[in-house]
Amino acid sequence: MKRLLQEFQQFFREHSEIWLERFSYREAGPQLLLQAFLQRIVNGGGRITREYRINDQNMRGAG
Repeated sequence: MKRLLQEFQQFFREHSEIWLERFSYREAGPQLLLQAFLQRIVNGGGRITREYRINDQNMRGAG
């Protein structure tokens, strides 16, 4: 997990300035960058398991 966080920090440093300027809704920018980072993991053959919470009911899905 520590390495994953370090890799994301590096990804954010490299890409955040360019991408955050493009978002008109700036609060969404960091979350969209995180999703882009996770998508790179999936595209590289990795697997991400996500959990969603809606109205205090757990919904589990894999991405």
